[in-house]
Amino acid sequence: MRDVSVLIVGAGPTGLTLACDLLSRGVDVTVLDRQKQFATTTRALGLQPRGRQILDRLGALGDLRTTVPLQSEFDVYLNGQLALHVDLGTLRGRYDDGVLRVPQTEIERQLRERLHRLGGEICWGYEVVGVCEEGTSIRASVRTEEDVQSVNAKWVVGCEGAHSLIRERIGGHFDGHAFPQTFLLGDVRIDPKCNERPAIYLRNDQMLAISALPDRRWRVGVALPSRDPHHPRSSLASTTAEERILPEQILAHLQHWFNEIKGDRNTQFYDPSWLSQFHIHRRMSSSFRHGHMLIAGDAAHLTSPLGGQGMNSGIGDAFNLGWKLALVSQGKADATLLDTYEEERRSVVDKLARATTQWTSILLGAGRINRILRRYILLPMMRLHLVQGWVLSRRPALQESYRGSSLAPRWNLINRLIRRGPQPGDIGPDVHCEVLPDYQLVTLGTLINAHWALILFGIREKPAQLCANAAKTLLGTSIRVIRVTTKSHHSAAGYDQIVRDYRRELTRAYRAGRNTAILLRPDGHLASRSNDRDATTIMRWFDRVPGLHLPGQSTHRFKEVRSYE
Repeated sequence: MRDVSVLIVGAGPTGLTLACDLLSRGVDVTVLDRQKQFATTTRALGLQPRGRQILDRLGALGDLRTTVPLQSEFDVYLNGQLALHVDLGTLRGRYDDGVLRVPQTEIERQLRERLHRLGGEICWGYEVVGVCEEGTSIRASVRTEEDVQSVNAKWVVGCEGAHSLIRERIGGHFDGHAFPQTFLLGDVRIDPKCNERPAIYLRNDQMLAISALPDRRWRVGVALPSRDPHHPRSSLASTTAEERILPEQILAHLQHWFNEIKGDRNTQFYDPSWLSQFHIHRRMSSSFRHGHMLIAGDAAHLTSPLGGQGMNSGIGDAFNLGWKLALVSQGKADATLLDTYEEERRSVVDKLARATTQWTSILLGAGRINRILRRYILLPMMRLHLVQGWVLSRRPALQESYRGSSLAPRWNLINRLIRRGPQPGDIGPDVHCEVLPDYQLVTLGTLINAHWALILFGIREKPAQLCANAAKTLLGTSIRVIRVTTKSHHSAAGYDQIVRDYRRELTRAYRAGRNTAILLRPDGHLASRSNDRDATTIMRWFDRVPGLHLPGQSTHRFKEVRSYE
């Protein structure tokens, strides 16, 4: 095998997202996967708004935005009675694109196609069986059907799931716990056919979830009650042969508990395309990096799938790591920049894990207190439209923020009270806007893709031009400079795009004033914002980034840029 800059272990959503991101930045990448071909089973289901934004920015969303339906409504039943109905279409925020009901297989297909268009390759049937660090590079031993080969890489990223070899090599302890429940999942056909909305059925410590799939099958999931004979003790290790339920037994158990919990004796399951037994884990690796080895996705953390965030959080890991690893591998930053990857992602995933753990415990009725909370407090409160909107609008996958990290220091209390709108560390709203001169309606993310972006609001022309020149001097073609105007015509000289904000949607989204400049990182989070007359103070953010040494980075290069009356 040829030597590469970055070796990615695992061709799942996390590994493929990272590979596409790095390739788009000119980094040499090879992806290895021990499976002989790509997976054909559904597995994870649902692309959250943040995951959708990331794939769109990487050019890997394809036709999913038009061919896959949004999750619109679902019901919750308690003891056979309708307890809650949620209509997501009436609750989505202004910049929330909704959840796409798309299986993991389709997401991976889109990512593979994007990878190939970028000139990347996936080596199927290549299992990494050993890695060792040799100075400033990694030597990996790779086993195939024919022999064992060696490959050298500057960096190795483990995206190979919960049983990660790379995590073991970096010395990461997979701390956490498992839920006591055993879960069964199946993608099956149903007879007679029905058009029922996605629903969750709760009864004591039992839970049944059903939802339609794009291929006219249904996803059926059951939490086995403690009295079920196939309720083994949880462990991270694979279930022993004596404890594991055979596929035909899984289908029979799904059928039995569907009939029992839903009270439906007529519906029959047949023709399963996927059956699985698993346990829910909440675990986090004690370290995401050691030297030139890193981990991401399920290799770094596991959360409850009931929040629909597992696959999406792995995609978020990859998008946070990609631009940083690209700068380091290209010699534009020291390895200390990579410390911010674990710092930012650990904080976000920990909040996500705590939230999904709380919801999972209550939904599953784990203990009498949780069942009381579920019946008399949670479900009655969630019937209120105001409460539904408040809860769902704060979904961690969309509202994740890196405030307080090394790249986004927290503001003091006075500034937090005075300043409004997205702040450093927050996700920049992906707003629709008109591009001049042809008035094409696009999203801001489509204009930026996975580049840096400098958005200039209302600043007078000469300082705006100087600010744009300063940004280009620093980042060259890696940055998109966008001038926001309310006029129908504007000179495009010095800018990549002129955006007409006639209805002030973009201005309101960013709470921009007359002299606001917004600097967006390549992952779409705010790096800095300036509300001063001297817009180029925003560029000083680069001097605070650990390990960064871009050409012309010193702020004295921009001293000529000042406010003009």
